Amino acid sequence: MFRVLRLHMLTAAVVTLAACTLLRVDECQADGDCAGGGTCDTDRGHCDPASSSSSSGGWSSSRGSSSAESRSSSDLCAAGQCASSSTSGVSSYNTHDGAKRVFITSLDHATSYGGLEGADRICQAAADAAALPGTWKAWLSSSTQSAADRLAHHRGRYETTTGVAIAGSWRSLTGGMLLAPIDRDEFGSQRNRAAFTNTNPDGTTRSTTQNCADWSMGGGGEVSFVGSSTAVDGEWTLQARSYSCAYAYALYCVEQ
Repeated sequence: MFRVLRLHMLTAAVVTLAACTLLRVDECQADGDCAGGGTCDTDRGHCDPASSSSSSGGWSSSRGSSSAESRSSSDLCAAGQCASSSTSGVSSYNTHDGAKRVFITSLDHATSYGGLEGADRICQAAADAAALPGTWKAWLSSSTQSAADRLAHHRGRYETTTGVAIAGSWRSLTGGMLLAPIDRDEFGSQRNRAAFTNTNPDGTTRSTTQNCADWSMGGGGEVSFVGSSTAVDGEWTLQARSYSCAYAYALYCVEQ
């Protein structure tokens, strides 16, 4: 009698265990039973997760990759920040169709740029180093030319190098208030720094005399005006006080 009872209890336990096992969400008999593209290990009746991609997710290892930065390429594309690798080993970002990009340089530069043309060369070299295509010019004004005179007036959207909208058009860019700060450099890294501009929020020249000798001199008694990469109001391009040309600051670079 006891042997029969123990047999019934053992049988019930086995049936219960089997029922619990069958209730597992990863139970499978074929690959099609597995969610998320997983594969079925038929020996164990268990779904193995899909293999993760070996790609870096759009952030170059040369710039370091934190857990927040090591996003998958699909996540970046969903955010409008699709990444593609270049032959130079630096990842570049594809902006939305028709958008122009703006960045703050990753390096500070002495103000003896060699005039506006020299500043433009600095921007172009920075863009080339990050495998960003196109023609680039500095958001910078001199005694004879303003940024508004020098730069193309794009009718479409302006973005950071990570695809974040800065302004809906040139008119918005020069309207005194940005949608987001220009706090990304040519590589997409966040930067909190100042940039020499000598430029008002509307793109006109701030000073025809305080411009580091038209961007050909550093030091001395020369001064000029800067903007802040963390600002979204007019201070993104023009802070209230002037700064010595002895300082080396970044440049804003605009795709043409």
